[in-house]
Amino acid sequence: MSDDSHRCVADLLFHGHKPDDPPAAFAPCHAPAVMPGPEGDEVHVWQACGSRPPDSAGIAAILDDREMERYRRFHRPEDAGRYGFAHVTLRNVLASYLGTDPGALAFGHGPYGKPRMSIIMGTDLRFNMAHSGDIVLIAIARGREVGVDVERVDASYPFMDTARSYFSEKEYALLLAAPADQRPETFFTLWTRKEACIKAAGKGLHMPLSAVDLSGQGLNSDRQEVVVDGARYTVAGLKPLPEYLGAVAVEGPLSAVRLRVWPGTR
Repeated sequence: MSDDSHRCVADLLFHGHKPDDPPAAFAPCHAPAVMPGPEGDEVHVWQACGSRPPDSAGIAAILDDREMERYRRFHRPEDAGRYGFAHVTLRNVLASYLGTDPGALAFGHGPYGKPRMSIIMGTDLRFNMAHSGDIVLIAIARGREVGVDVERVDASYPFMDTARSYFSEKEYALLLAAPADQRPETFFTLWTRKEACIKAAGKGLHMPLSAVDLSGQGLNSDRQEVVVDGARYTVAGLKPLPEYLGAVAVEGPLSAVRLRVWPGTR
């Protein structure tokens, strides 16, 4: 894959579109120029696959003290690797929009702990990150809250029990109505869309999944509108890799989702 950081792999408007590049090992990348941010009501979603961060000296030069403290707390090297890879990639992505060094970025947190750019950075860019296994998704919006989620579709997961506990009655009915062989995908479609909405709202574990009901418009819609905690969000499904499903949610309307693959990760 080319190292052109402006390469747009796919313009994603509905569940089923995906980038055409397979995953590869991590290669640190710094975009050579300032990258244009999202325009109007669009959202950018960056995909990266990998689990190996730079060497310890390199990662310490990029991550801040809080990130490094958490990085060092992981007992399993593979968990530390995934964490380091995700957070280094997040900094590289954000730095490419701001035209600054990844290690110079400063972060703050919302009232419920959602990460955000510090006010000292002087930007209206909002972001959110999700990862599952070796895949990382990073959503970028301008001036509006955004959330993203990704999960591997695992047919062995006890999704019916989980749905019974966390889905609304109508959502559970949608799952039951799906053919048996399509239920895992139906479950993870609902799950990732609900998670993306809650992450966009910025309340995380302080808001139960039952606070978001996506049964009204059907899962075959290219996007859904939903009210979360009094604010209106638009959520769209993503299919970044064959065995994975994801979703992105943004406050207000959504004109397009531009799914891109971060250079060096294919």
